[in-house]
Amino acid sequence: MIKSRLYNTIIKILSQHKKWLDVRHAFTLAWMIVGLIRSECGNHALYLALDTSRLFEQYCLIRISAVFRSRAVPVVWKVIEHKSSTVAYEVYKELLDAADRVLPKGVRIVFLADRGFADTSLMGYVKELGWHFRIRIKSNFLVYREGTFSSVDEFPLQPGEVLFLNHVHLTGQKYGLVHLALGYSTDGKEKWYVASDEPASIGTFNEYGFRFDIEENFLDDKSNGFQLESSKECFIVGFVSPPGCDVKIDKYTRQLLIKVGVES
Repeated sequence: MIKSRLYNTIIKILSQHKKWLDVRHAFTLAWMIVGLIRSECGNHALYLALDTSRLFEQYCLIRISAVFRSRAVPVVWKVIEHKSSTVAYEVYKELLDAADRVLPKGVRIVFLADRGFADTSLMGYVKELGWHFRIRIKSNFLVYREGTFSSVDEFPLQPGEVLFLNHVHLTGQKYGLVHLALGYSTDGKEKWYVASDEPASIGTFNEYGFRFDIEENFLDDKSNGFQLESSKECFIVGFVSPPGCDVKIDKYTRQLLIKVGVES
């Protein structure tokens, strides 16, 4: 029986969760998941979400997950000693390469990220990988349109309104072409600015919304499943290399020995 990279990755994840009374159940479950994903995906897009979560107020977990049926399945991740959830592009760039190695070829991939990751370097590299993107940008991003620079929040919007700016450039370096979906919530509390590599529409907001499914994934790690921060164990965390990947460990991906919990 030929085992795919997807199957091997799922087995690796399932094996970390618990001890199976009969390991054959894990193998069967893995094949069921592979079959379900392949039957559901078909010619549809595979959505990847990038996000971070803080651990013990001292470490930062960076993860890329595949969004599926309102949940997120971890693909690659790493933990760094960093007290903020904000990380630079250079820190997580190799996660993109690692994810690209294990993803099935010939599948349409749409990359999702919040405004904390809004960076034209990220947008450019995602395109080099052959992916598409829906990335939220900050209100002070410069937009170059019709020979004029304006910050994105200068475009007037009333609560409940949307505006689509196609074929524009971003920042003073005129990165692009990109397409923007701008929206103002009906309650007037929040504005949404989403950059896309494809023409913007209402669907751009819907696709970006898939990113929130990764939040449940982090809850599973902490209070909703693995109880990570309540553990009293000591363990090694660091860059998780997918099967078959030769990953060089540098200052950004060095393994960290974490003492979980506080000794009395």
